[in-house]
Amino acid sequence: MSLEKVNLEQTNLFSSIIIDYVNNNENLKEFYQDFPSIENFKKNIDSKQFSVENRNVLVNELKLQYQNLDLSFEVENNINELNSTKTYTITTGHQLNIFTGPLYFIYKIAGVIKLCNQLKIKFPEHHFVPVYWMATEDHDFEEINHFRLFKEIHTWNSNQKGAVGRFSTNGIESIFESIKEELPLFKEAYTTNKNLADATRFIVNTLFSKYGLICLDADRKAFKNEFKDVILKEILEQPTFLTLSNSIEKLQNNGYKHQISPREINLFYLDNHLRERIVEENGYYKVLNTELSFSKQEIITLVNEFPEKFSPNVALRPVYQEVILPNLAYIGGPGEIHYWLQLKATFEAFNVPFPILFLRDFILVITKTIHKKIEKLGLKYHDVFKDYDSLKKEIIQQNSDAEQLVNRVENKISDAFEELIQAIPDASTQQSIEAEKQKVIKNIKKIDSKVHKYFEIQNETVLNQLVSIKDFTFPNGVPQERIDNFLNFQINDNQFVDSIIQASDVFDMRYKIIY
Repeated sequence: MSLEKVNLEQTNLFSSIIIDYVNNNENLKEFYQDFPSIENFKKNIDSKQFSVENRNVLVNELKLQYQNLDLSFEVENNINELNSTKTYTITTGHQLNIFTGPLYFIYKIAGVIKLCNQLKIKFPEHHFVPVYWMATEDHDFEEINHFRLFKEIHTWNSNQKGAVGRFSTNGIESIFESIKEELPLFKEAYTTNKNLADATRFIVNTLFSKYGLICLDADRKAFKNEFKDVILKEILEQPTFLTLSNSIEKLQNNGYKHQISPREINLFYLDNHLRERIVEENGYYKVLNTELSFSKQEIITLVNEFPEKFSPNVALRPVYQEVILPNLAYIGGPGEIHYWLQLKATFEAFNVPFPILFLRDFILVITKTIHKKIEKLGLKYHDVFKDYDSLKKEIIQQNSDAEQLVNRVENKISDAFEELIQAIPDASTQQSIEAEKQKVIKNIKKIDSKVHKYFEIQNETVLNQLVSIKDFTFPNGVPQERIDNFLNFQINDNQFVDSIIQASDVFDMRYKIIY
């Protein structure tokens, strides 16, 4: 495996706030605690407070969640190590995409595994556990119900509602009828597990258990019990709305857009087949799209007795994560980092420590076939980030001496006319000559268009190769990592996941190209 890296600015894929974060721009420093460098971990390790009681809850709950799986030594050891005050987590989170969804699902997990390894080398007296936070309480089913394998989209259709982690896996087996390849891991996962959360844990554990990765499902009463104080404060005092609003204003004053907008109450009411927003109206707390309504005292009682009925939205999920984990860092995509940068004041309002934020790895995988085509066209790897029309023009120009000759002729004729205009001082005559010059230039451009078309036809084979390169690296104009599934590579290379972990390095915030 070979590796090449491209600065994020060169790709034209990232917003100004992400570029400025990567470059440690002064304008953003008030929006996070510490820049993602290995040196900053020492301070976080020394200051991190996480109670023995909370560690016991975490370990006991994880053992329950893993009770039906065959545990690798690494996973079992990591779960037990979480009882130690010298053990910390590094976390990434993602939705429960079927069949793992797009490639970057794998990249995020690879990042936490690699970062834990790097921290262990730097701080051998401590232990670091990679965690995948399963977004089991999310309800955006349309975002997770499909994946792309060998250019075909496969979709799971279901009418279930509520938190996706609770969805029954019944019906998902129909997808296998449209897939030619044998996928025993996924068949076993979706046919032997009753819900999507358990099936996803089964898949991720099989892929990453030798690295000690822990899958965490936070849709549990034991965890929500630890989150009760935040829930009550959010309902009764609504600090998130104020802190988020202030952060948005500050970001806008610095020239940045905001990623998420605040709500008065940033919680959902959660039940089987139901996840709906909670709003306050005339002193009562109502659950939208239902008949449920609670007085102030009733909702306080409900929080204390059934905290599992409350689910944080995007603004409070990060706070929930940091309450129930001994976490030092979070690895997220551009959208996630953007909204985390809005949340520092919210964390402070709830007196919860803010983790170090890492931008996940961005990886482009080049196969041998595409590698040969890139070399044949004389392209550099960073050229694939250019749009098709620009690359097409460059390639045609490189292979078209006659076309370049037309440009030189145009320049010479233009210069000759200018020389003639300068030699004749009469303004009227100069205007006449200028008019004739424009006619000639117009005709030359027509010739240039015909020559360009000629070489476009002549270079049809070359351009077809370019189309193939762009379709592979940016299918439908979208970065490969956001649309293709890892099985596109894993099926033909069972070491693919290991290669991704090897290439991963979230300290090096550049786009990585492996070939």
